[in-house]
Order: sequence, then structure tokens, then C-alpha cells
Amino acid sequence: MSGGGIAGAYGVGVLKALLTNRERPFHPEVFAGTSIGSLNASFLVSQWGTDGLSAIANLETLWLDQISNQRGGLGRNGIYRLRGSLFDLLNPEELLANPFRVLARLADDGVFFLVEGLRMASHFAHSQEDLWQRCANLFHLSLLFSSEPLDAIIKNLDFARIRSSRHGLRIISTNWQSGELRTFDNKDMTDEMGPLIIAASSAIPGFLRPVLIGAEPHVDGGVLMNTPLTPAIQAGASELHVIYIDPRVYTVPLPPLESTLDSAYRQQLISWANAVNENIETVRRVRTRLAAQERQYEHSEAGRRDFLRLARLMDVRGLMGLTIHRYHFHDDLAGSAVGLFNFDRRHVERMIKQGFHDASQHDCNRSRCVRSETSGSEAASSAGRPRAAPLRP
Repeated sequence: MSGGGIAGAYGVGVLKALLTNRERPFHPEVFAGTSIGSLNASFLVSQWGTDGLSAIANLETLWLDQISNQRGGLGRNGIYRLRGSLFDLLNPEELLANPFRVLARLADDGVFFLVEGLRMASHFAHSQEDLWQRCANLFHLSLLFSSEPLDAIIKNLDFARIRSSRHGLRIISTNWQSGELRTFDNKDMTDEMGPLIIAASSAIPGFLRPVLIGAEPHVDGGVLMNTPLTPAIQAGASELHVIYIDPRVYTVPLPPLESTLDSAYRQQLISWANAVNENIETVRRVRTRLAAQERQYEHSEAGRRDFLRLARLMDVRGLMGLTIHRYHFHDDLAGSAVGLFNFDRRHVERMIKQGFHDASQHDCNRSRCVRSETSGSEAASSAGRPRAAPLRP
């Protein structure tokens, strides 16, 4: 399950379709997630042992009742809130429910801005950097957004169940200091560390602040790997159901006015899709070549032993019987960079419905899935494609 804000709701729809497919029962053993996908994966592992298929219904309820914004637009939701927003004072529901909570939150935000302002002013005054660099350091969107709503949802997960679950969990984050990818599994999800790991995997750089795990800052795993293929393969998965972002870029309209935000959004969409598609095509090509080489040795026991030894040395043995099913929306359902963070309930419902529809109508040939029996047509379809880079770490 990849990252991408509202794309997490699309993933809920895909899972809902897979789990209600009567013709082909779906029994997942490993859940791997990045960014918002890490929340979905952790939630399902925490409930699967006791609730089974009901876990996906509970996840849908979580998205509709807690994550989505009931009042529409980009207001307060279950993922983030805007610090110091005076719109809270105009919300009669919150004021009637607990006016002191609203005032206390605004007071806390005021103290936060004061402390951060003093810290930035001190750095500006004492830094040896040139003037332009010091001015640039004063601008940071993460000061405006708080992840408190997401933190509250994460803390309600049952981490004891995650640790004891027989279903594997793999969560991806990026070490912001070293620039290295880090993978966490079930045993890492303690009551203290678990919430930090999910929050770190979801901390979009520049939008939400890095999360300290131990003494090192961590951010969104999507910086290096938005769709965690490799960790799932390393966990022993032989059949992958990959839910990721890959819209047809030409369906994403160029904005009438160029903006930094929309340019970064378009660049990120292209980068995310290209990375996972390259990895899948690499798997397809390696599988095709392994199958061809294996056929050369199938009548020789000694030759087959040499072939398996070579595959083990090349660390590609796990790819030999791998099946990869691909699920992604083809149109730009987010609408824009801002649309990725639009958790309006109607938008959430639309994304879940689209994911359910796409997975229900899934066709392996049309989606170019990688199947365990590499057919001649599959080999031919990939033969003329440009050579892809090796699987990313």
C-alpha cells in the first residue's frame, strides 16, 4: 500500500473488493505500507487476528467517520489540522461541545508560534549564513500544520496485537539525517515506538515535521520508496497485490497559472509511478530470463543445482515464482496537489468507490500483471521495452 494522502481511501476500496470476491478468496499474510499506507496496513494487522474480514469494514468506517472532514473542504480532519485557525471559533458544534477545548487549543498554538518565532529570530540574528539563506529559512509550511488528529488515531491502535499477530507487517520510513531507507516489522511496534514509526512514515517533508525515532529524525518513506515492493518480497510474499499511484499524466491538466506546489505535485506523480513501474518491469524481465535459463537445465540434475545456486547468489530466487497484481487509478482523482490532502467525506467516499470498482473489474492482461507462469506473450511484451534499473533498495 503506497502513500499519497487521499490515495489511502482508494486502497480501502481495492481491499474491500479483494476481500469480498467469492470466486477467488483472498487470504493476505503480509501487509506492507508507506506513508498513509502504513496506517492502513497497521490497522488491518491489529484487527485481522480477531476480526478477520470485518477488519476492512472497520477500516472503511475509520476513514468515513474519523479521517474524513465532516464539514467539507480542507478544514479539520483526522490527519492534520491548521494551527491557529480562527475558523474553530466559528464552528458551533465544537463551541457547544467544549468551548474551553477550542480556546485552550488556540492558546497552545499561540505559545507554539511564539516559541518557534523566538527560535527562528535567534537563528536569523546569530547565523553565519548569508542574508538570502537566512530569509529562506524563515519559510516553513510545517509550522502551520499539526499532526495531532493522526497521532490520536494511531494511539488507539492495539500494538500488542500487532506484535503477536501471525500476519507480517512492514512499515517504511526515511532516515532524514542519513538519507537511508528503514524498514520496521511487527516486533518493532511497541506501545512506545509503534506510534512514532507510523507517524514518521506519514511525515511528508515540508508539510509535517520529522519524527524522532531514537535520536534520529525520520520522515515519509515515500521519499525513497512510495510503494514497498522489496520489503514485501523479502518478507517471503510470493503473490503481491500492489496498490499505488499511477495516473495517466496527460489526464492531469496543466494549471492556467504555474505554481511551485502544482509543479512539485506533477513531478512527484511522475516519479512515484516511474519508480514502481520500473521495479515491476525489472521483476518481469528477470523472471523471463530465469525461466528461459531454467528450461536449459531441466533435464540435468547437476545443471539444475548449478542454476539454483546461481539464482541464490544473485539474490533473485524469490522472484522465480512471484506474481504481482497491479491496482492504481488511471485518472487524476486527487485533482491537484491540494486534492491529495482533501479529506472531504464526499471525496473519501468517491475514492473508496473508485478503488472498489477498479479492483472488481481487474483484468491482469490489461493491467500488465506479472503472473507465476511467464507466458510467451508476456515475455514478448517486455522484450522490446527499455532496460529498467535494478530494484530500488
